[in-house]
Amino acid sequence: MDGHVEDLGVTILADELPGRGPLAGISAALARTRTEFNLILSCDLPWMEAAFLRFLCRHAFKGGDEVTLPVSRGGGDEPLCAVYRRRALWAIRTTLAAGQNQVSRSFAKVRVERLTWPEIARAGFPARIFDNMNTPDDYQAVLRRLSVVRCQ
Repeated sequence: MDGHVEDLGVTILADELPGRGPLAGISAALARTRTEFNLILSCDLPWMEAAFLRFLCRHAFKGGDEVTLPVSRGGGDEPLCAVYRRRALWAIRTTLAAGQNQVSRSFAKVRVERLTWPEIARAGFPARIFDNMNTPDDYQAVLRRLSVVRCQ
């Protein structure tokens, strides 16, 4: 069910294909957007920095690719911290229609710009910006880190 959080000015979109994971969420977002460039950001990245998101968007705006995404220090794509052009929707829908839910499966059908880890590090961003919280233990570790940061 779609909705709106009045206090925050945030619109909530329901997945068009419930249970299909993040790719279905990206599909729903791109199907409803009115903008060419769309920043897709996972909600479980507690160390993400606004400066990095601006850095990522600047790269996306300069290029002609449908997807602009960072590569973590470990070498993995970060498709849930990426800029997707609206025109990538056809590739995402084609991927979902083929029964595939993995975001990266749609990348073979579009042009992707990958920002390499050395490039990201040279720009001054720490590796932890891609650390995510998947478990209660991860959440507790973030809280502990935040309490240490506040005390310093």
